[in-house]
Amino acid sequence: MLRRKAGLVGGALLMILAGCTAAVLNDAPPARLAPAGSRVGRSSTVVYNPDGAKELVTMRREDALKKIVDFCGSNKYRIDREETKEARESGGAYSGLATAGASRLRHVTFTCL
Repeated sequence: MLRRKAGLVGGALLMILAGCTAAVLNDAPPARLAPAGSRVGRSSTVVYNPDGAKELVTMRREDALKKIVDFCGSNKYRIDREETKEARESGGAYSGLATAGASRLRHVTFTCL
């Protein structure tokens, strides 16, 4: 019984952590490992779960914006498009904690400047 409770608590903690992250779709190393300016003109998309408590959604969006800065290597970026799609419309490109259990995903497409 104790193991079962521990498993439930661990699962609940995993879902709480999942609610606070975003995922970025890219095939490049973090910008801090790339030469300065090498990401200028590159575009990508970051996603987060737009559902839940207002404070939680705000935290997810802030995390998404941090991931954009990490990808671009600076605060110089342009948000080209934002849209909310059903998770099944995302083609399975996004997975992991950031999208676990989400029925909808907020897509933020950006370009590094």
